[in-house]
Amino acid sequence: MAMNKNTMIVLAVVVVLAAAVIVAAVFLLPGKDITKDATDMETSELKVFGNINGDGVIDQKDIDIIQKLIDDGKAVTDYPAADANQDKKIDSKDIDLVKKIIAGESCTIWHINLHDTDGDGKMDYETVSTKFPINSIICTGSSNTFMMLYLCDVVDEVKGASYGSTIDNIFKDNYKNEEKVKKLGTSSTSIAFEDGKGAASELIKEKNVTMVLSDWNRTYLTNEADFEKAGVDVVRIAAASTDINTVAHNSNLLGLLFQKQKRAAEVTEYMKEVFDKIDKKMAKEGGVTAVVSSMTNYYSVGDSDYNAVAKYAGATIALDKGDWGTTTSIKVMDNLIVFNPDEYKYDYIIHLRAYNGYTNEANLPELYDTYTKDIAKYWEHGTDGQYIVNGNMPIPCRIAYAMVCFYDDVDKAWADEIHQGFVDKFFEGSYDVSKLSFFYPIEA
Repeated sequence: MAMNKNTMIVLAVVVVLAAAVIVAAVFLLPGKDITKDATDMETSELKVFGNINGDGVIDQKDIDIIQKLIDDGKAVTDYPAADANQDKKIDSKDIDLVKKIIAGESCTIWHINLHDTDGDGKMDYETVSTKFPINSIICTGSSNTFMMLYLCDVVDEVKGASYGSTIDNIFKDNYKNEEKVKKLGTSSTSIAFEDGKGAASELIKEKNVTMVLSDWNRTYLTNEADFEKAGVDVVRIAAASTDINTVAHNSNLLGLLFQKQKRAAEVTEYMKEVFDKIDKKMAKEGGVTAVVSSMTNYYSVGDSDYNAVAKYAGATIALDKGDWGTTTSIKVMDNLIVFNPDEYKYDYIIHLRAYNGYTNEANLPELYDTYTKDIAKYWEHGTDGQYIVNGNMPIPCRIAYAMVCFYDDVDKAWADEIHQGFVDKFFEGSYDVSKLSFFYPIEA
């Protein structure tokens, strides 16, 4: 169609107007609602107030969301994780605190301690404050706590610890080196302390210790109030947890407190990767029934960390039924009913025990005989189906080796590959785990 000059002018005006309408529409579109990324402590991978988006770090994204919540007049009851300073309000003071945390400046942070606060044997969320950042600590040194610290490269900051004889020699140059870390007792569950008196008090003053790290279980660090009264913060994690969200919080909290976020993120990422591998493997496994022995002639019951390993490996825990109270372990010789197949039937017993797995020092046949012989007298399968799984290694490795014990088509090489990944990524020194024994007996 032929167009004259006037027609062309009209069309040009229409095009310009249409473009203007489009541009105006773009500018009139509402901004992205970043508050949809707000989450809570339950799902957060770093259970620190101020980490409103629930990922593994506190950063500018959290500031942006908190500012939007302030601008929108949102209530703290709806967004409790935004209340960084725990004053029951969401305001500029929360942003100021988050900025200090990001910058690593001296301040007080509020976070979740994983702690059995009511003594019912189950882990609770406890809101606590901790002086930040951390440079010097003491700890109750279970193998789980040591391993989590070690993975996150929190080594030189540990000035004292209590631990027993079964802690693996992988720690001989750090946590077990008494020239670097003062031994504060022979139990992994407690540290004797009286403000102004004794070795722990002297060490706290000498090394300017501001924090004690311990486990979620109430049997660990029963004198918590003494430390808090003396101005030493108590931080509790669930170092033996098999829940990936909790595992992420453990590493990310340590990373934040000690300013090692990059290393903590690497640990978290590899943990997720390994648990995903285990989940995929478990998709075609399961269907076994087992019990877990936590001490010689004891079985674990209830929500113990020991049972959690076998459960994640696909086992039904035979002793989940039964009135055992709030205890997490029972002495089997006082409860012989556990050997009655009409009441409790199971095909596997996992003895989850700490021994020096990264050396070949442990006499595994002798340990096996010690752990199994009395049980074998009463259990219908004798020693057939009883295994030792090493407790001195990362939690996913315990699960992987338990799966090797349970299932014919899960081989040792698969578990070793997972384990070697931890060693190569996070361990000091070189270890070929395929040549070491982390479960016994190893069947051909």
